[in-house]
Amino acid sequence: MVKHVDKVTEPKRADKHEDIISEKNFQDKENHQKENDASKSYESDKSMTLYSPDKYMENIQAHFTTALEKICTQQSKLFDAKLKAVEETYTKLLENNNKNFSQLLLTVTKSLKTQPETDKFNGLISSLEKENITLKSAVKELRNESLLSAECWKSKMETQKSQIEQQKQTYEKSFKDLQIAIDTLQIQIQGKDDEITNIKMSLDDTTKTVEQKENEILSLKLTMSQDNTNEFQEVRSKHKNNTKNDKRVLIIGTSNTQGIDPTKLSSKFLTGKIKAYTLDKTEEAIQTIDDIPDVLVLHSLTNDLTTKPKEECVNKMDKIIEDTHKRHPDLKIIISLPTPRADDESLNIKAQMLSIMLKEKFNNKDNVTLL
Repeated sequence: MVKHVDKVTEPKRADKHEDIISEKNFQDKENHQKENDASKSYESDKSMTLYSPDKYMENIQAHFTTALEKICTQQSKLFDAKLKAVEETYTKLLENNNKNFSQLLLTVTKSLKTQPETDKFNGLISSLEKENITLKSAVKELRNESLLSAECWKSKMETQKSQIEQQKQTYEKSFKDLQIAIDTLQIQIQGKDDEITNIKMSLDDTTKTVEQKENEILSLKLTMSQDNTNEFQEVRSKHKNNTKNDKRVLIIGTSNTQGIDPTKLSSKFLTGKIKAYTLDKTEEAIQTIDDIPDVLVLHSLTNDLTTKPKEECVNKMDKIIEDTHKRHPDLKIIISLPTPRADDESLNIKAQMLSIMLKEKFNNKDNVTLL
Protein backbone atom coordinates (compact mmCIF):
# COMPACT_ATOMS: atom_id res chain seq x y z
CA MET A 1 0.00 0.00 0.00
CA VAL A 2 2.87 2.40 0.64
CA LYS A 3 4.75 1.88 -2.62
CA HIS A 4 3.03 4.90 -4.16
CA VAL A 5 4.45 7.34 -1.58
CA ASP A 6 7.59 8.05 -3.67
CA LYS A 7 5.43 9.70 -6.34
CA VAL A 8 4.74 12.61 -4.04
CA THR A 9 8.19 14.01 -4.94
CA GLU A 10 6.95 14.88 -8.49
CA PRO A 11 6.26 18.62 -7.71
CA LYS A 12 10.05 19.20 -7.77
CA ARG A 13 9.66 19.41 -11.57
CA ALA A 14 7.34 22.37 -11.09
CA ASP A 15 10.10 24.25 -9.27
CA LYS A 16 12.50 23.41 -12.06
CA HIS A 17 9.91 24.57 -14.61
CA GLU A 18 9.43 27.83 -12.74
CA ASP A 19 13.18 28.43 -13.00
CA ILE A 20 12.97 27.75 -16.75
CA ILE A 21 10.01 30.11 -17.12
CA SER A 22 11.85 32.81 -15.15
CA GLU A 23 14.87 32.40 -17.40
CA LYS A 24 12.67 32.59 -20.50
CA ASN A 25 10.91 35.70 -19.17
CA PHE A 26 14.30 37.28 -18.62
CA GLN A 27 15.32 36.35 -22.16
CA ASP A 28 12.01 37.77 -23.48
CA LYS A 29 12.68 41.01 -21.68
CA GLU A 30 16.18 41.16 -23.18
CA ASN A 31 14.78 40.40 -26.66
CA HIS A 32 12.07 43.01 -26.19
CA GLN A 33 14.68 45.57 -25.10
CA LYS A 34 16.79 44.70 -28.18
CA GLU A 35 13.75 45.13 -30.41
CA ASN A 36 13.01 48.53 -28.88
CA ASP A 37 16.65 49.58 -29.33
CA ALA A 38 16.62 48.33 -32.92
CA SER A 39 13.31 50.09 -33.57
CA LYS A 40 14.61 53.37 -32.13
CA SER A 41 17.82 53.05 -34.13
CA TYR A 42 15.81 52.28 -37.24
CA GLU A 43 13.47 55.23 -36.69
CA SER A 44 16.42 57.59 -36.13
CA ASP A 45 18.17 56.37 -39.27
CA LYS A 46 14.98 56.32 -41.28
CA SER A 47 14.55 60.10 -41.36
CA MET A 48 18.21 60.47 -42.48
CA THR A 49 18.10 57.91 -45.27
CA LEU A 50 14.48 58.03 -46.42
CA TYR A 51 15.15 60.13 -49.48
CA SER A 52 18.68 58.87 -50.22
CA PRO A 53 18.76 56.66 -53.35
CA ASP A 54 22.04 55.07 -52.14
CA LYS A 55 20.56 54.04 -48.77
CA TYR A 56 17.17 52.93 -50.03
CA MET A 57 18.28 49.30 -50.45
CA GLU A 58 19.76 49.23 -46.97
CA ASN A 59 16.43 50.46 -45.56
CA ILE A 60 14.63 47.63 -47.37
CA GLN A 61 17.10 45.06 -45.98
CA ALA A 62 16.67 46.44 -42.44
CA HIS A 63 12.92 46.36 -42.89
CA PHE A 64 12.93 42.68 -43.94
CA THR A 65 15.33 41.74 -41.11
CA THR A 66 13.21 43.58 -38.51
CA ALA A 67 10.02 42.00 -39.83
CA LEU A 68 11.59 38.52 -39.71
CA GLU A 69 12.84 39.09 -36.19
CA LYS A 70 9.41 40.26 -35.10
CA ILE A 71 7.75 37.17 -36.64
CA CYS A 72 10.25 34.85 -34.93
CA THR A 73 9.77 36.67 -31.62
CA GLN A 74 5.98 36.47 -31.85
CA GLN A 75 6.03 32.76 -32.71
CA SER A 76 8.49 32.10 -29.89
CA LYS A 77 6.28 33.99 -27.44
CA LEU A 78 3.21 32.04 -28.57
CA PHE A 79 5.06 28.74 -28.12
CA ASP A 80 6.42 29.76 -24.71
CA ALA A 81 2.95 30.84 -23.58
CA LYS A 82 1.43 27.54 -24.69
CA LEU A 83 4.18 25.49 -23.06
CA LYS A 84 3.85 27.56 -19.90
CA ALA A 85 0.11 26.90 -19.79
CA VAL A 86 0.74 23.14 -20.20
CA GLU A 87 3.36 23.16 -17.46
CA GLU A 88 1.08 25.09 -15.12
CA THR A 89 -1.79 22.67 -15.80
CA TYR A 90 0.50 19.70 -15.27
CA THR A 91 1.82 21.19 -12.01
CA LYS A 92 -1.67 21.94 -10.71
CA LEU A 93 -2.85 18.43 -11.57
CA LEU A 94 0.09 16.91 -9.76
CA GLU A 95 -0.46 19.12 -6.76
CA ASN A 96 -4.16 18.25 -6.63
CA ASN A 97 -3.44 14.54 -7.02
CA ASN A 98 -0.79 14.67 -4.34
CA LYS A 99 -3.17 16.48 -2.00
CA ASN A 100 -5.96 14.05 -2.76
CA PHE A 101 -3.60 11.15 -2.34
CA SER A 102 -2.30 12.50 0.96
CA GLN A 103 -5.82 13.06 2.21
CA LEU A 104 -6.83 9.60 1.08
CA LEU A 105 -3.76 8.09 2.71
CA LEU A 106 -4.56 9.90 5.92
CA THR A 107 -8.14 8.76 5.73
CA VAL A 108 -7.11 5.20 5.01
CA THR A 109 -4.66 5.27 7.87
CA LYS A 110 -7.35 6.49 10.22
CA SER A 111 -9.84 4.01 8.86
CA LEU A 112 -7.45 1.12 9.33
CA LYS A 113 -7.29 1.96 12.97
CA THR A 114 -11.06 2.12 13.40
CA GLN A 115 -12.65 0.14 10.54
CA PRO A 116 -12.09 -3.33 9.13
CA GLU A 117 -13.03 -2.35 5.56
CA THR A 118 -9.46 -2.41 4.24
CA ASP A 119 -10.30 -3.92 0.85
CA LYS A 120 -12.63 -1.08 0.03
CA PHE A 121 -9.94 1.54 0.64
CA ASN A 122 -7.39 -0.51 -1.25
CA GLY A 123 -9.70 -0.42 -4.26
CA LEU A 124 -10.04 3.33 -3.97
CA ILE A 125 -6.28 3.76 -3.69
CA SER A 126 -5.75 1.53 -6.73
CA SER A 127 -8.32 3.55 -8.67
CA LEU A 128 -6.61 6.83 -7.77
CA GLU A 129 -3.23 5.43 -8.77
CA LYS A 130 -4.61 4.44 -12.18
CA GLU A 131 -6.15 7.91 -12.57
CA ASN A 132 -2.85 9.49 -11.63
CA ILE A 133 -1.01 7.35 -14.22
CA THR A 134 -3.60 8.30 -16.85
CA LEU A 135 -3.18 12.00 -16.09
CA LYS A 136 0.58 11.73 -16.27
CA SER A 137 0.28 9.99 -19.63
CA ALA A 138 -2.08 12.72 -20.89
CA VAL A 139 0.34 15.44 -19.72
CA LYS A 140 3.24 13.68 -21.40
CA GLU A 141 1.29 13.33 -24.64
CA LEU A 142 0.33 17.00 -24.50
CA ARG A 143 3.97 17.93 -23.96
CA ASN A 144 5.02 15.84 -26.94
CA GLU A 145 2.37 17.52 -29.08
CA SER A 146 3.62 20.92 -27.93
CA LEU A 147 7.18 20.04 -28.85
CA LEU A 148 6.05 18.73 -32.22
CA SER A 149 4.07 21.92 -32.83
CA ALA A 150 7.11 23.99 -31.88
CA GLU A 151 9.26 22.08 -34.34
CA CYS A 152 6.64 22.63 -37.05
CA TRP A 153 6.61 26.37 -36.34
CA LYS A 154 10.38 26.49 -36.46
CA SER A 155 10.34 24.70 -39.81
CA LYS A 156 7.77 27.14 -41.17
CA MET A 157 9.79 30.08 -39.91
CA GLU A 158 12.92 28.74 -41.59
CA THR A 159 10.98 28.34 -44.83
CA GLN A 160 9.64 31.88 -44.58
CA LYS A 161 13.12 33.17 -43.85
CA SER A 162 14.44 31.43 -46.95
CA GLN A 163 11.63 32.88 -49.06
CA ILE A 164 12.30 36.36 -47.69
CA GLU A 165 15.98 36.03 -48.55
CA GLN A 166 15.06 35.04 -52.10
CA GLN A 167 12.68 37.99 -52.36
CA LYS A 168 15.39 40.23 -50.99
CA GLN A 169 17.81 39.10 -53.70
CA THR A 170 15.11 39.61 -56.33
CA TYR A 171 14.39 43.11 -55.03
CA GLU A 172 18.08 43.97 -54.99
CA LYS A 173 18.39 42.97 -58.62
CA SER A 174 15.23 44.93 -59.50
CA PHE A 175 16.52 48.02 -57.71
CA LYS A 176 19.83 47.81 -59.53
CA ASP A 177 18.03 47.53 -62.87
CA LEU A 178 15.78 50.44 -61.94
CA GLN A 179 18.77 52.55 -60.94
CA ILE A 180 20.41 51.87 -64.30
CA ALA A 181 17.16 52.77 -66.06
CA ILE A 182 16.86 55.98 -64.00
CA ASP A 183 20.41 56.98 -64.86
CA THR A 184 19.70 56.35 -68.54
CA LEU A 185 16.50 58.40 -68.37
CA GLN A 186 18.31 61.23 -66.63
CA ILE A 187 20.85 61.33 -69.44
CA GLN A 188 18.04 61.31 -72.01
CA ILE A 189 16.15 64.03 -70.12
CA GLN A 190 19.27 66.17 -70.00
CA GLY A 191 19.63 65.73 -73.75
CA LYS A 192 15.99 66.69 -74.27
CA ASP A 193 16.44 69.74 -72.04
CA ASP A 194 19.35 70.83 -74.20
CA GLU A 195 17.24 70.30 -77.31
CA ILE A 196 14.37 72.31 -75.80
CA THR A 197 16.76 75.11 -74.91
CA ASN A 198 18.08 75.19 -78.46
CA ILE A 199 14.53 75.12 -79.85
CA LYS A 200 13.52 78.00 -77.56
CA MET A 201 16.48 80.03 -78.72
CA SER A 202 15.64 79.22 -82.32
CA LEU A 203 11.99 80.11 -81.69
CA ASP A 204 12.97 83.44 -80.16
CA ASP A 205 15.13 84.22 -83.18
CA THR A 206 12.32 83.15 -85.52
CA THR A 207 9.80 85.26 -83.62
CA LYS A 208 12.01 88.30 -83.89
CA THR A 209 12.50 87.61 -87.58
CA VAL A 210 8.73 87.23 -88.10
CA GLU A 211 8.03 90.47 -86.27
CA GLN A 212 10.64 92.20 -88.38
CA LYS A 213 9.13 90.76 -91.55
CA GLU A 214 5.62 91.81 -90.45
CA ASN A 215 6.88 95.33 -89.96
CA GLU A 216 8.48 95.23 -93.39
CA ILE A 217 5.24 93.90 -94.92
CA LEU A 218 3.23 96.65 -93.27
CA SER A 219 5.70 99.25 -94.51
CA LEU A 220 5.51 97.79 -98.01
CA LYS A 221 1.71 97.83 -97.87
CA LEU A 222 1.73 101.48 -96.90
CA THR A 223 4.27 102.30 -99.62
CA MET A 224 2.28 100.44 -102.25
CA SER A 225 -0.92 102.21 -101.25
CA GLN A 226 0.86 105.54 -101.59
CA ASP A 227 2.40 104.67 -104.96
CA ASN A 228 -0.79 103.19 -106.48
CA THR A 229 -3.20 105.93 -105.41
CA ASN A 230 -4.14 108.42 -108.13
CA GLU A 231 -4.54 111.18 -105.64
CA PHE A 232 -0.99 110.61 -104.42
CA GLN A 233 0.31 110.69 -107.98
CA GLU A 234 -1.40 114.01 -108.53
CA VAL A 235 0.14 115.32 -105.35
CA ARG A 236 3.58 114.33 -106.58
CA SER A 237 3.02 116.18 -109.86
CA LYS A 238 1.59 119.29 -108.24
CA HIS A 239 4.20 119.60 -105.56
CA LYS A 240 7.17 118.39 -107.47
CA ASN A 241 9.28 121.40 -106.53
CA ASN A 242 8.08 121.70 -102.91
CA THR A 243 9.58 119.97 -99.88
CA LYS A 244 6.35 120.18 -97.91
CA ASN A 245 3.24 118.13 -98.61
CA ASP A 246 -0.25 118.67 -97.21
CA LYS A 247 -1.35 115.06 -97.62
CA ARG A 248 -1.56 113.36 -94.25
CA VAL A 249 -1.51 109.63 -93.46
CA LEU A 250 -2.46 108.14 -90.07
CA ILE A 251 -1.54 104.56 -89.11
CA ILE A 252 -3.54 102.87 -86.35
CA GLY A 253 -2.24 99.41 -85.48
CA THR A 254 -1.19 96.78 -83.00
CA SER A 255 2.30 96.11 -81.63
CA ASN A 256 3.31 94.99 -85.13
CA THR A 257 3.63 98.68 -85.99
CA GLN A 258 6.02 99.52 -83.16
CA GLY A 259 9.03 99.12 -85.43
CA ILE A 260 7.67 101.64 -87.95
CA ASP A 261 9.11 105.13 -87.79
CA PRO A 262 6.56 107.45 -89.51
CA THR A 263 9.22 110.08 -90.22
CA LYS A 264 11.23 107.59 -92.30
CA LEU A 265 8.44 106.25 -94.50
CA SER A 266 8.32 109.10 -96.98
CA SER A 267 9.21 112.76 -97.03
CA LYS A 268 6.33 113.43 -99.43
CA PHE A 269 3.59 112.83 -96.83
CA LEU A 270 2.94 113.74 -93.25
CA THR A 271 2.61 110.38 -91.46
CA GLY A 272 1.42 109.76 -87.92
CA LYS A 273 0.95 106.61 -85.84
CA ILE A 274 -1.38 105.54 -83.01
CA LYS A 275 -1.18 102.22 -81.17
CA ALA A 276 -4.43 100.30 -80.75
CA TYR A 277 -4.12 96.62 -79.82
CA THR A 278 -7.72 95.57 -80.61
CA LEU A 279 -10.60 96.57 -82.88
CA ASP A 280 -12.40 98.13 -79.90
CA LYS A 281 -9.36 100.26 -79.11
CA THR A 282 -9.12 101.16 -82.81
CA GLU A 283 -12.73 102.39 -82.78
CA GLU A 284 -12.04 104.50 -79.69
CA ALA A 285 -8.87 105.94 -81.26
CA ILE A 286 -10.74 107.01 -84.43
CA GLN A 287 -13.40 108.77 -82.35
CA THR A 288 -10.74 110.81 -80.53
CA ILE A 289 -9.05 112.09 -83.73
CA ASP A 290 -9.43 115.87 -84.00
CA ASP A 291 -7.58 116.44 -87.28
CA ILE A 292 -8.85 113.87 -89.75
CA PRO A 293 -6.10 112.67 -92.19
CA ASP A 294 -6.47 112.11 -95.92
CA VAL A 295 -5.62 108.41 -95.62
CA LEU A 296 -6.32 106.13 -92.66
CA VAL A 297 -4.38 102.83 -92.42
CA LEU A 298 -5.83 100.17 -90.07
CA HIS A 299 -3.66 97.27 -88.96
CA SER A 300 -5.90 96.05 -86.13
CA LEU A 301 -6.82 92.44 -86.78
CA THR A 302 -3.79 90.59 -85.44
CA ASN A 303 -4.81 90.25 -81.78
CA ASP A 304 -8.58 89.85 -82.25
CA LEU A 305 -7.86 87.01 -84.66
CA THR A 306 -6.54 84.88 -81.78
CA THR A 307 -9.52 85.44 -79.44
CA LYS A 308 -12.61 86.07 -81.58
CA PRO A 309 -14.44 84.28 -84.40
CA LYS A 310 -13.72 85.38 -87.96
CA GLU A 311 -17.31 86.59 -88.51
CA GLU A 312 -17.15 88.82 -85.44
CA CYS A 313 -13.89 90.38 -86.67
CA VAL A 314 -15.41 91.11 -90.11
CA ASN A 315 -18.58 92.61 -88.62
CA LYS A 316 -16.59 94.78 -86.21
CA MET A 317 -14.35 96.08 -89.00
CA ASP A 318 -17.43 96.81 -91.14
CA LYS A 319 -19.01 98.79 -88.29
CA ILE A 320 -15.83 100.82 -87.77
CA ILE A 321 -15.65 101.73 -91.47
CA GLU A 322 -19.37 102.55 -91.69
CA ASP A 323 -19.27 104.84 -88.63
CA THR A 324 -16.09 106.53 -89.87
CA HIS A 325 -17.50 107.18 -93.37
CA LYS A 326 -20.69 108.59 -91.89
CA ARG A 327 -18.65 111.29 -90.20
CA HIS A 328 -16.00 111.60 -92.95
CA PRO A 329 -17.38 110.33 -96.32
CA ASP A 330 -14.26 111.28 -98.33
CA LEU A 331 -11.75 109.61 -96.02
CA LYS A 332 -9.77 106.91 -97.77
CA ILE A 333 -9.34 103.84 -95.57
CA ILE A 334 -6.74 101.15 -96.14
CA ILE A 335 -7.26 97.84 -94.31
CA SER A 336 -4.07 95.91 -93.69
CA LEU A 337 -4.91 92.22 -93.90
CA PRO A 338 -3.54 89.81 -91.28
CA THR A 339 0.08 88.93 -91.88
CA PRO A 340 1.18 85.27 -92.20
CA ARG A 341 1.90 83.55 -88.89
CA ALA A 342 4.75 81.13 -88.32
CA ASP A 343 3.96 80.38 -84.67
CA ASP A 344 0.62 78.57 -85.16
CA GLU A 345 -0.56 76.86 -88.34
CA SER A 346 -4.22 76.94 -87.29
CA LEU A 347 -4.05 80.71 -86.72
CA ASN A 348 -2.29 81.10 -90.05
CA ILE A 349 -5.17 79.28 -91.79
CA LYS A 350 -7.69 81.36 -89.84
CA ALA A 351 -5.89 84.56 -90.95
CA GLN A 352 -6.06 83.49 -94.60
CA MET A 353 -9.79 82.75 -94.34
CA LEU A 354 -10.35 86.09 -92.62
CA SER A 355 -8.54 87.84 -95.49
CA ILE A 356 -10.84 86.15 -98.01
CA MET A 357 -13.94 87.18 -96.03
CA LEU A 358 -12.72 90.79 -95.79
CA LYS A 359 -12.08 90.92 -99.55
CA GLU A 360 -15.59 89.65 -100.24
CA LYS A 361 -17.03 92.20 -97.84
CA PHE A 362 -15.15 95.33 -98.98
CA ASN A 363 -14.13 94.51 -102.55
CA ASN A 364 -16.58 96.94 -104.18
CA LYS A 365 -16.80 99.45 -101.38
CA ASP A 366 -15.81 103.06 -102.13
CA ASN A 367 -12.80 104.58 -100.42
CA VAL A 368 -11.82 101.20 -98.95
CA THR A 369 -8.66 99.39 -100.06
CA LEU A 370 -7.40 95.98 -98.89
CA LEU A 371 -3.69 95.25 -98.80
